Amino acid sequence: MQALLPQPFVQLRAARTWATMVMLAFVGVAFLALAQGLANFVDLRLKGCTVMAADEGEGLSRSPVYYGEVKVGPARQSFQLLFDTGSSFLWVPSSTCSSAACLLHKKYHRLQSDDAEVHEGVAVSFSTGELVGLPARDQFCLGGSHANTDNPSELCAELDLHAAEQESDFPFIDMPFDGILGLNLGCGVLEQAWRDV
Repeated sequence: MQALLPQPFVQLRAARTWATMVMLAFVGVAFLALAQGLANFVDLRLKGCTVMAADEGEGLSRSPVYYGEVKVGPARQSFQLLFDTGSSFLWVPSSTCSSAACLLHKKYHRLQSDDAEVHEGVAVSFSTGELVGLPARDQFCLGGSHANTDNPSELCAELDLHAAEQESDFPFIDMPFDGILGLNLGCGVLEQAWRDV
């Protein structure tokens, strides 16, 4: 498939810079929108900040990250999610989570969604923190209406997610976002979304 791409694009992809990886993820979302035949556009407004992250030398360094609004379930529960190119899971705090980090963020209310399915629990360690929660499946939407746009569309799909029952204080307690959307193209929610199209 890379042979179909212009040579500079292939070189950028090989470089694996943060900007390139984020761009590739959103190009994937754009292709997904086209595949679903959306007549309009998906308006996804991103915010950025700098967070502490583990570097290759086992130390901590500041890394730029981007996050934006997504909606989960038929009730369109709104969350600010970190777009993480290093993981492949969708995490949101559960309504039953009592960790200090959960108490400071919006929570996923599975009971507001008649379609949500819950499975056995799972624990995941990130470079700087840990999450423990229950896998579920529910509707997930990007985009939607904003005051200064003309008829933006929503891009929705049924996706697996994890409702965090416990979150470590560091780094989640100080984060401006509620959860994590893993954009790792090798597995996880994006690959699943491509299969569902």
